[in-house]
Amino acid sequence: MSNPKNVIVTISVLRGYIARWAVQLSPYDTGPDNLDKVLTEVTRRFNASPFLERLAKPYHHTPFIQLLSRRSVLHPWLQALLDMPEVVAWNQRKNGRDGHGVTSRFDAPPEPDDAFIDLDALVQNIASSLLVDSLDCDCKSNRLMSART
Repeated sequence: MSNPKNVIVTISVLRGYIARWAVQLSPYDTGPDNLDKVLTEVTRRFNASPFLERLAKPYHHTPFIQLLSRRSVLHPWLQALLDMPEVVAWNQRKNGRDGHGVTSRFDAPPEPDDAFIDLDALVQNIASSLLVDSLDCDCKSNRLMSART
């Protein structure tokens, strides 16, 4: 397995991992509220990023951000997810209960309104997925392995 220096992130890959981990960590079958708004805002911020790059034809329709090291995957724009009010709301219980709960293996399944998404886990899972994805990227020839290429 190679150890790439650079991590290349396209908007389709980034949106996919945000949606995947938000739905997977959500206590609801349909995922968290306002996921569509979060993805729209992420797309807007990605396209406005000063780090946005484009390849030569025929790949020029797939803009990307290239992170110069594997450590920089927790880039400020990924951490900026935590500043979005829609994402912060995912970390709150819908029933308003505060405090810790005690459960055992004999309890009934928990109520979804009593659960929440751990935002640190969300960001770490997205970053880990981007790193694993970068191992499948043919970075030497500047080819992007995504659904749009």
